Amino acid sequence: MGGRKSDSSKKISQTNRGVLQHHFRYCQGINGNFDKQTERQATPDEGDEDNFGPGRSFWTTDQKKKLISSVLGVVVPTGVTHIPKGLGTSKNGELKASEWHALFAIYLPFATMCVFIESAAINKCLAKNEDTIENFTAVVCCTNILSSDKVHDKEIGNFTVEYSKYNATAANIFSNIKILPNHHYAPHIPDQMRQWRSV
Repeated sequence: MGGRKSDSSKKISQTNRGVLQHHFRYCQGINGNFDKQTERQATPDEGDEDNFGPGRSFWTTDQKKKLISSVLGVVVPTGVTHIPKGLGTSKNGELKASEWHALFAIYLPFATMCVFIESAAINKCLAKNEDTIENFTAVVCCTNILSSDKVHDKEIGNFTVEYSKYNATAANIFSNIKILPNHHYAPHIPDQMRQWRSV
């Protein structure tokens, strides 16, 4: 029975890693080429200024660079996984599972605020980026729940709610989002968590 539990934990870990990679590389466009547009980058003259920003279109090259710079500027204590200095570049290669976890659980929650809050008008920036912030918060919550040593019914329920929020907001934010096999498996994670109680 122990082998089945470790197989389940491994599959959950791989699924989480795949979802995080997809979110960072495809949805946010941090894929090793800052000069390439992620999908379509709006310009301020294409419409209402309130619809221009990371929450309403894909991130601009400057926003991507600011995000990576902010991630690399986060100071963490000894013992916490450090993010490679080449993050976001093609020469950096693949991140390890522990680096993906640290990126979403520790670094990005600090760094994204530098991109979301672009001026002194904090409330306006937060309102403009509401869907993006909710999407990002949901994926961070799911990551933290999956990395817990033990889970209870409350956390399992929270995972289900947060993953649903992640999917709903992603559909609003990222046009033509690709659904990958990891996304099809992720809704089954709560069943695995109930069966094994710790992942």
